[in-house]
Formats: sequence, structure tokens, C-alpha cells
Amino acid sequence: MRGQCWVFLMLFVFFLAGCFSAKIAVPGEVVQLFQGETVTFEGSELSIWFVKVIEDSRCPEGAICLWEGRMVILLEIREGQRREKREISLQASQLPHEERVDEFLLTISAFGPPRKLGQDDVPPQYYLVLSFTRR
Repeated sequence: MRGQCWVFLMLFVFFLAGCFSAKIAVPGEVVQLFQGETVTFEGSELSIWFVKVIEDSRCPEGAICLWEGRMVILLEIREGQRREKREISLQASQLPHEERVDEFLLTISAFGPPRKLGQDDVPPQYYLVLSFTRR
């Protein structure tokens, strides 16, 4: 019994490590960041957590829309002990989108996946394509 508990505890620890693992990027590197993931920028204390999508009103592929719609996301910017939540509105026609974060410039060059007509009941795996540079 004791051996089974030990195995369960080790599996649980590996599961938690996977949930909280962060990607590491160097300046200028393009990173795909999925909702719930964090990227830490090498050589700084800056990290970006893609918390969630607040709104997805983008026009689905194959539909005829009067407006392209937008995707509103919530990011948490962490630098040392500082935490800042930032709501960002994205439209495909206005990419790349740039956000200034202290001495850094965060560039969002793409987001997805595209909305599909008739698939509103399937939760999408949202992602951002981003990079950062020092100003």
C-alpha cells in the first residue's frame, strides 16, 4: 500500500509540474502561447500569462458579416513582484498589435483559431503568436 501511495504522489507532482510549466523565449523569438500558458522572457523578470478570452465575436469562416468582429483577451503581465492584468482587443485587420510593458515591446502578430460556422458548441483552443523586444 505504501508503494502505491508513493507512485500516486510522484504522478501527482509530475502532473502539477506540467500544469505550471512556462515557455522561455529570447528577444525577437516568435512564440505560440495557448490560453492558460505562460511565457517568460530570458534575461528579464518579465512573463506573460494568457489568462483567458473574454469575448470572441469574430466572423466565422464561410459567413457573410458586416463587421469582422474581435477577440478580447486577458493577459497578466508579471515582472518581479508586480502583477498587472491587461484587457486587449484584437482584430485581424489591425495586426500586428503592440503593447508597451516598461522597457519592453510586446508584439502580437496572430491569434486563433479561426471561428468555424456551426461550431459554437465546440470550445476552441485559443492561442496567440507573440514576440518581445527591448525598447
